[in-house]
Amino acid sequence: MNIARTRVSSSRRPGQIRLFCPVMGPESHSAMWRVNGYPLRLTVWTDAEWSGLVNPPDDAQQLDCGIWCTLTAD
Repeated sequence: MNIARTRVSSSRRPGQIRLFCPVMGPESHSAMWRVNGYPLRLTVWTDAEWSGLVNPPDDAQQLDCGIWCTLTAD
């Protein structure tokens, strides 16, 4: 996974997003980062993993490429 970082000058315009993605382990199903200072988590499952979940999240969405994902604020 690539690490996304943007450098923002002190004169940021309103509506500009500042991202920080820390390094994650190879076995992790989620990525954590901060958007405008708020911690967020993107979790991704394959169709096989999704069908094996006991309590799948209600707000997850299925994408056309065959994965399920959810975005949550920590």
